[in-house]
Amino acid sequence: MVNWSSIEKIVPPEDTESAIKRAKAIAYLQSTDWYATRFLETGKEIPDVIKQARVFARQATNQSSQGT
Repeated sequence: MVNWSSIEKIVPPEDTESAIKRAKAIAYLQSTDWYATRFLETGKEIPDVIKQARVFARQATNQSSQGT
């Protein structure tokens, strides 16, 4: 008799790619959070390139969590 509960679900490649993309975006946001903290504490501006990259990272996390 087969124990169906022990069989792993096959994850489609697009789901795996989406999860990897989301994880990378979250990791990037976490690694650059200190810029936001520094800005709040000292008023020193966040570099534009970092701001823009964080916008893209947030969009990536939103898109992958919505399944698009």
